[in-house]
Amino acid sequence: MDDFFSSVPEGLLTRIEGVKVRGSFEFNAALKLDFEQLDSIKYNPALTVSDDFRVLSLGDSIEVKVLRDSFNYTFTREDDTDSTYLVGGSNPYFQPFDSIPPMLIHSVLFCEDNSFFKNDGFNVLQIGRSLRDNIREKKFARGASTISMQFVKNIFLSREKTISRKFQELILTWLFNHEKLLDEKRDKEKHKKRLLEIYLNIIEWGPDVHGVGRAAEFYFHKKPKDLTVGESVFLATIIPNPKKYERYFEDGLPKKKHANFMNLIVKMLHEKDVIDSLTMTKNLPCTFKITGEARRFMVGIKAADSTDTEQDIYYKDIELNN
Repeated sequence: MDDFFSSVPEGLLTRIEGVKVRGSFEFNAALKLDFEQLDSIKYNPALTVSDDFRVLSLGDSIEVKVLRDSFNYTFTREDDTDSTYLVGGSNPYFQPFDSIPPMLIHSVLFCEDNSFFKNDGFNVLQIGRSLRDNIREKKFARGASTISMQFVKNIFLSREKTISRKFQELILTWLFNHEKLLDEKRDKEKHKKRLLEIYLNIIEWGPDVHGVGRAAEFYFHKKPKDLTVGESVFLATIIPNPKKYERYFEDGLPKKKHANFMNLIVKMLHEKDVIDSLTMTKNLPCTFKITGEARRFMVGIKAADSTDTEQDIYYKDIELNN
């Protein structure tokens, strides 16, 4: 596989320059596309990896072992300045995986990556749907990013939309998950739980609001363990566009389209036995009240139901995918 990396054009692997592996792999993909019947699109990838395959290094600038314990995470604030905080127990907002309510975890997985614990970082079905919808809309209407891909982008790469960054994102996502690098013994479940724990503690939930602990306080003045079903569902559903409140609210309340979407998530929680029938009934329709600092962002918002194509695709896709 070193032959593969040495053959990549200069400039495409800037962040993972010097990556070293042993072993070999073979990748083939078939795409069946009929422009007259886009719903019939078929994308079938096939990857074969040798038994002796191992990642020896992800390059000179990436150190994975530090992510197995507390580490510093840097993000860019609204004013374009950088801010760094600790992802670990010494940070009062940090939430260990086992302290995050299952209803919030499952709601996030429903919305972001329903096959997270099973996949190797990619969702083939979503890639096919992304190709279909982007061709149909004649623009980039939706992506196919999994939680693993978002993790790699946030932790290791910049947010610039370039071919180089996307290529490195794909390579890193595969290497990272195939080797289960977040667990010393390469246990898939432990690797996945740690990845999701970090993800939930660094992603953005609003203007300069990062991590589930800060989000629970910002919106509801609560700890994550005290969130209601409705509050958990709300937090999960705004992850794709946490700053664009006009897509979700009108006069501080969820718009009808988004309220219906939250009701669907509540029903999914019941179908997956995360909540019982009584809890589902009590939470339909799904309701909540913003009681934290975020109230100042909600006041006065008045907008008709969104006709945004990307948002409509998002709602429909979650329904189909679960």
